[in-house]
Amino acid sequence: MAPSLGRTEAIPLRAAKVIRPSHGFSSQMPIGLDLVGAYVGIRKGRILFAESQPSFCIFAIDSGMIKLTKTSREGKTLLVRLARPGDLLGFSAALSQLPYEVTATAIEDTMVRSYAKMAFLNIIHGTPEASSYAAASLSNDYRSALSGACLLARSSTISGKIAYFLLEIALETETIRIVRPEIHVPLTHEELASMLGTTRETVTRTLNKLKRSGILTIVGRKVTILQRDALEAMA
Repeated sequence: MAPSLGRTEAIPLRAAKVIRPSHGFSSQMPIGLDLVGAYVGIRKGRILFAESQPSFCIFAIDSGMIKLTKTSREGKTLLVRLARPGDLLGFSAALSQLPYEVTATAIEDTMVRSYAKMAFLNIIHGTPEASSYAAASLSNDYRSALSGACLLARSSTISGKIAYFLLEIALETETIRIVRPEIHVPLTHEELASMLGTTRETVTRTLNKLKRSGILTIVGRKVTILQRDALEAMA
């Protein structure tokens, strides 16, 4: 049975490490949407909603990070993308009156704002500012899907795909212009392999090769890019 937000996976705000809303999407919320919805804390590893579950709510991420996964016909879990503060989740499913297309799982303690589906849709249909906000969210979903396609098609080698992935993180976190960018990779080797369409062993072997070549240093999930030019040439 698909998990229920209210019963099993969501946690009270006082139980989450993230205690209060940060500066994420809330400061940009259009009139109407800023007056409805409820903040919910989702602890790391918990499911916000599940693939094929009826779409009952729409969620805007305020802080933290959520991975979106989909199950293939063979039963394999595929990582679709990572959702970050400012992203709107469940909107396309609600708009089309279909079940959720993916499973959303917090990969760190996360704060979201939850909206009842019909309340959200009524507001965006009646408020120009909210309608523009929703359209921007769909545009962002398209760009994310395009970025994912580029990640798979950009290079024929796994090392090239990993190089592109790391550079994209550096670009998103605005550290790309630093001489030696330091980035936090929120994925395990297995999750990264799922995103790249390869195996965990291949990802581990490729990262170790990049370390031995002096292109990267890796401490836990912190990656320091020592030779950005070399990484860009691979991507």
